[in-house]
Amino acid sequence: MSGVGTSEKVIRHRLGELAQTVTILPNTAPAAKLYNAQKLASFFTADVQVRVDVPGQSLHSLHGRQELADAATAAGAMVSSLTVELFGITVVLDPDRQGATTDFTAKANVPGESVPQVQELKAHFKKDGADWLIDRVETVRPLR
Repeated sequence: MSGVGTSEKVIRHRLGELAQTVTILPNTAPAAKLYNAQKLASFFTADVQVRVDVPGQSLHSLHGRQELADAATAAGAMVSSLTVELFGITVVLDPDRQGATTDFTAKANVPGESVPQVQELKAHFKKDGADWLIDRVETVRPLR
């Protein structure tokens, strides 16, 4: 099997793990939420850039792994549960195979909201030794 196919599988798997990490089951202990917020940060580079336009809210811009972990901790404290699914994942490796761009749809179900939040996102991964880490995430704006 070629390295390309293997890299794509690893990146898809990492995104699946990421969705599991941000999912909060009902009655999750605060310590477990804190642990998962820190674990979430491990999927990203130290200098990650996140720019996500949340519908009905504002543009959220985060810089760095710690800011991301802090935001995840704050968000986890505000919800009793959260289910996140990622689907429609496409992976395109950079020509040097040291990076990859992914496009996918994220769906989040939040208690008390009748309609799930759905976002089209683009994430860029960088190869870091044996790991693939996300260094950039942004909202994909729909064509009008």
